Amino acid sequence: MSKQKGFALVELLVAMFILVSIGAVSAWFARNVIVYNASSHDSLVAQLEGRRVIKTMVQELRTTFPSAFGSYPIESVSGDSIVFYADISGGSDTERVRYFLDTPTRTLRKGVTALSGNPPVYDTQNETLFTLITEVANDPSTPVFEYFDADYAGTTTPLALPADISQIRLVKINVLVDKDPNRSPNTIQLSSQVSLRNLKDNL
Repeated sequence: MSKQKGFALVELLVAMFILVSIGAVSAWFARNVIVYNASSHDSLVAQLEGRRVIKTMVQELRTTFPSAFGSYPIESVSGDSIVFYADISGGSDTERVRYFLDTPTRTLRKGVTALSGNPPVYDTQNETLFTLITEVANDPSTPVFEYFDADYAGTTTPLALPADISQIRLVKINVLVDKDPNRSPNTIQLSSQVSLRNLKDNL
């Protein structure tokens, strides 16, 4: 009788161990599924928002135009920034537009300076800043902006920096986004290119 009771106790302990193990594995699996789904959702949202931002950048760069004072359409360029003039508000004057990578905060930002004052000037102290994309993963080896001249044929090497702005006819945009470096999916790449319509040599 005691042997049967002892055997039943061992069976009970084994059964409990199996149930606890199954529960732990199930909880681990459920947690991973939830984490993966959340990560996938964040990745999808980042892609959609990023593509919208890149589309706007392309549209504005395409309409690059001389400033209200006749200054050259492009003011300055680097691997992490571009400053140009364009009528992005649909008004009568062009604005000074600055796209740049804010390295300390890992954000792609946009600055807009409209004409102000009397006489009117582009006062950069009045620049309005917008945050466009967060968790940007670009580093010096992967510049946000690359520049090409009129000879661009698809595989041409970009202009060396500092570039002669008068030679720029096409801009490539490449933004890497990594919402969580410790979690899959991998880095998102958002890329596009734009011909500067008003700077074409064959007009």
